[in-house]
Amino acid sequence: FMLFYYTGNSFFMDIDGIGNRQSTSPAVYATGTGYIMDGIYDGTLASANRSKIYEEEVLRKTYTESSALVPDKPSPLNLGCTHNADSRPFGGYISEVIIYTVTVNDAQRIIVNNYLSSKYSIGLTANDKYAGDLPANGNYDFEVAGIGMESSGSNPTFSASISGGITIANTAGLDIGDYILTGYASAANAQILYH
Repeated sequence: FMLFYYTGNSFFMDIDGIGNRQSTSPAVYATGTGYIMDGIYDGTLASANRSKIYEEEVLRKTYTESSALVPDKPSPLNLGCTHNADSRPFGGYISEVIIYTVTVNDAQRIIVNNYLSSKYSIGLTANDKYAGDLPANGNYDFEVAGIGMESSGSNPTFSASISGGITIANTAGLDIGDYILTGYASAANAQILYH
């Protein structure tokens, strides 16, 4: 599989070879601008709906992928090029790459993108569920995590190991579209004792 920028500064996605290659064209991306891009694949869906490309939480493309799985191939993970011998390296910065071996539901994707939006100061066009990263609200930009619910599923808990020691577990009460997110104002945390 590959995710890459190519012809016309569009974002492209291949899942199992180049037979079902799709792009965000006519949407193009400018140099010097940060983006949050998601390539989502779910082999359990009908082939016409297996692959999706999101940009800042806006669905840019749903397209057909004939392959029902991503084959386990012995090739290495390359970042910034299509293969080891490619002489056309990516000419930008890649701040973070997150790869899941399972399909994330909408609530999980929204929470991850709110984390990325806060951490890298890239605004979300849709589904911005976290106001704690705004200067007026204290700039709680670090280790953002949360719980939430959408019709496709929920993220009912998160581990303290990914959020600097905070955890939230939901047993009831979340409706579709409800989220609780948390973050820190500084990269280092400390215990404060009050007497």
